[in-house]
Amino acid sequence: MIRVSLLLVCAAATLRAQSFTGSILGTVNDATGAIVPAARIHVINTGTNARVEAVSDANGNYAAHLLPPGTYSIEATGSGFKKFVREGITLQVQQQAQVAVVLAVGEVTETIVVSADATQLETSSSTIGKVVDNRRIVNLPLNTRNVYSLVFLTPGVSGSVGNNYGDMRYSVNGARARQMDTLIDGVSASHATVTGFSGISVFPSVDAIEEFKVMGANYPAEYGRSMGSVMNVIFKSGTNGLHGSAYEFLRNSGSGLKQFF
Repeated sequence: MIRVSLLLVCAAATLRAQSFTGSILGTVNDATGAIVPAARIHVINTGTNARVEAVSDANGNYAAHLLPPGTYSIEATGSGFKKFVREGITLQVQQQAQVAVVLAVGEVTETIVVSADATQLETSSSTIGKVVDNRRIVNLPLNTRNVYSLVFLTPGVSGSVGNNYGDMRYSVNGARARQMDTLIDGVSASHATVTGFSGISVFPSVDAIEEFKVMGANYPAEYGRSMGSVMNVIFKSGTNGLHGSAYEFLRNSGSGLKQFF
């Protein structure tokens, strides 16, 4: 019984850790539209050079799972076909990007490179949500530097956001305020308050956040702690290049409006 319980606990922890990763999947075809089985697919994170390998099945389908959000490229090879390279694939938090691979007949030493960064449609998930990317987080003005204030960029959100653990009083699609869950890199940061609602224990720095996704409806069963919505926040991860940031926070009270008294 102890061994079974320990196995279940480890399995639950593993599933929760997968909640912020994404997937790249699609079908491998030749120039005539026929499926190409047994093609080797390499999905490469261009920021870290981490590689995930997949092989197309009998129906030509391939899938690479548990991919951290970032920018990726795909390399595909098959016997009797030219090497296919697709660059500039941006994978967001919990996204399942569909990327079709078309192999042309030729020598393996020849390469076809597709560099266009077309929008990746997510057709394999029914989750209704909105991703707030790093460009908006960095460039939009934020009073008190509270990244949670950007939740109002999501359609259907109303209410207020404060800087206290119990002041997250926003509502999504008409659900009761504070009936939500907040995940930080796949780990829940929400906790029950003395009033029976949900509070947040983590207020990360704006500079540390890569992006977040607000899921308002039809999210998977792995998000079972929420009665309203789920905010999935991820921290920035390291890459092969050096990078950093600095900021100055100045609020001059002399330029503010005078009080009534």
